[in-house]
Amino acid sequence: MNQNIIIKELQAKDAQTVIAYLNTVGKESHNLSFGKEGISIPLKEEIKIIESYHTHPINTFWGAWDGEELVGVCSIDVPSRKRMAHRAGFGLSVRKDHWHCGIGHMLMNTMMAHVRSIPSITMITLEVIADNERAISLYEQYGFRTCGCWHKFFFIDGMYYDALLMEYDLSTKEETTCF
Repeated sequence: MNQNIIIKELQAKDAQTVIAYLNTVGKESHNLSFGKEGISIPLKEEIKIIESYHTHPINTFWGAWDGEELVGVCSIDVPSRKRMAHRAGFGLSVRKDHWHCGIGHMLMNTMMAHVRSIPSITMITLEVIADNERAISLYEQYGFRTCGCWHKFFFIDGMYYDALLMEYDLSTKEETTCF
C-alpha cells in the first residue's frame, strides 16, 4: 500500500483536475462507462456536480491524492426518491499507473465507513464490467455478492460486454474492511 496516498473529499477547486483525471482514466481502460472520448463536461458543470455533493446529506465524492496528483476517485450516490433512498450506488476508479498499490482498498474503506455511518442506507449496489476480475475480487473481499447480470451492458469498439450487478446488504453483514 502506498503510504503517501491521502483520501479527501473533492472540492469545487478540484474540478479541472477531476476532468483531467477522468479523461485520462477513460483512455487507460475499458472498465468505465466512458472511454477515450472522455466525459465532455464543461468546467462550470463539473463545479456544480462537485458542489452538489457538498450540499447533499449523504452523497459524497472523494479523491485519492498522491501529492498533488489525483490518482483515484470514488463517489456515493443515493436516489432522490424515497422508495429507493435506502440504496447507495457507488463508482470507483484508479489511474492505471497506480493500480495494485492498495488505492482501491483505501477508497473502499472510506466508502464503507461512510455508508455505515448513515442508518438509512441498508444496501450498496454497483455494476462492473464482467471481465474486470480484479475489481470483482476487490468488491467480493468487502462482502459484495453478484445478484444479476446486464447482458450487452457496454458496447465498446464494436463488441458487447456484460456487466455484473453486485450488492452489499448492510442490514445482514458484519463489518468488513481489508488492508
